[in-house]
Amino acid sequence: VGYEKESYKLFVEQLQCLVESRVIGITLNASHYCLILGSPNLQLLGSEVPLLLLNEMKLASGVLSDEAKLGVGVGLGSAGYWEEALGLVTRSQFLELVEGIAAATPHGWRQACVVARHATLDQLALNNDSCLNGVLSAYVFLYKATHDPSIWKQMHRLMQEYSRVNNGKCPPRHAINYFISCCPAEQWCLAAELVRRHNDNVVFSQRMPVGRLMGILNSARQWELVLSLYQSHPSQFGPNEHCSAAVHNYALVALAMGNRWQEAFSLYSSGIPPQNKHTHISWLKVVLLEGLIPFRPTWSTSVKAYCLAKPMDCRYAESLAYQLGIMGNWSMGIAALQVTPNRVPQSLVVAMCVATTSSSNNVVYRILQELATSAHTPSAKQVCTALAIISCCTANPSDELADVGAVALCRSSKTQRNFDEAVYHMGRCMAFLRGGSGVGADETSFPPAIVLAQRNFLESKMNIAPCWLFALLVMQRMSAKGWSLVTVAPSLLASGFDAATAIRFIPD
Repeated sequence: VGYEKESYKLFVEQLQCLVESRVIGITLNASHYCLILGSPNLQLLGSEVPLLLLNEMKLASGVLSDEAKLGVGVGLGSAGYWEEALGLVTRSQFLELVEGIAAATPHGWRQACVVARHATLDQLALNNDSCLNGVLSAYVFLYKATHDPSIWKQMHRLMQEYSRVNNGKCPPRHAINYFISCCPAEQWCLAAELVRRHNDNVVFSQRMPVGRLMGILNSARQWELVLSLYQSHPSQFGPNEHCSAAVHNYALVALAMGNRWQEAFSLYSSGIPPQNKHTHISWLKVVLLEGLIPFRPTWSTSVKAYCLAKPMDCRYAESLAYQLGIMGNWSMGIAALQVTPNRVPQSLVVAMCVATTSSSNNVVYRILQELATSAHTPSAKQVCTALAIISCCTANPSDELADVGAVALCRSSKTQRNFDEAVYHMGRCMAFLRGGSGVGADETSFPPAIVLAQRNFLESKMNIAPCWLFALLVMQRMSAKGWSLVTVAPSLLASGFDAATAIRFIPD
């Protein structure tokens, strides 16, 4: 907002200087009008003033460079004067005009699309490569703003018409790149054919990169074709592309998709190809989120990748921590979660899930204590998620643990209704952890920590003790603190517990 105010203030001062110069008779040349006419604030002057200034510029002495005309054209196009903008620039500048208009204002893509549409109507896009590129770039801006899935069809139709008018000529490289950026994965065959056709008809130095194509092929799960491109002889890559980290990242994902995880591990751990942050993120994704590569034989590499990438998405830390906990390395798992400042309560709930793998009530107590005193107050449902995990996955939880659990739940429960809803959530989680019967929902409706616990290690601990004992201890302490337990038994019954268990929670 501050920048916009300063920009407008400067624009008004420039306009004032221009008017005063005309009033006192100072001779102006064409270049003096460029800053005003090229400003994104031009549209604020009304409908007639910009045209008046443009006419004054044309009558003034001096010759403007093509670059200066382009700047004026961008300003006029942004203000809605597309015809005047097109009249100022050469056809070879059309792409720059469209991109300049799109970048001039937050909603510049709208005016860029207007200019491009008129170029299409006038058949300019079919007779000039820059015009074709400009129109297709406008389609890209439109796609990014609207995510309209049909835009690729309009782009392909225009490219086909271009080839027809130009005796079968392949669309230019930039045009194909624009198309690929909007091409859905299911149209991978069409994208591959365009790239192949272009590269087969140009010298090596003019080849277009195939990295984007590899991305589409991976999205379409065509991993065999990705590896075919990666390993092809002679090489299908463009100039210097074999040194690009992107193509190695795509190959890494393709190897994982093809269940060739040993080769993927070798490619990643060798460090020979150039690597970037996305390389490490790609590795973590196929190992931790998609499970395409087994964790146990690659755990140290995954820890290294996490330290190098430092991903903002907490799912990576949560999955890494839990996998380490399953292996018995719960301390490293909890350490991984401590470097995720965002969504701290959720991370602590996952840390609780990891802590239960330590078979140490002291570790569980420490994490619950941290949750109870966290600077980011957890929600009542997050606390009850942790309590459900302790109830079902910890051997003989102590009275002290129940005390801390009650403190945490008191702190996070804002109202009685809030408390009742959280207890119902706890019952659902406990029922899901002990087998899911009667819950009536799949795992997507449960927090990540509950799903992780249920998937990986719950069965070995289910017979330690009835899972409701710890929950009962916490509820008794909540009752002593003044919270009503009237709805607890019905909530547990609705969650899937039998009547014999639910009746134990009826207050005296």
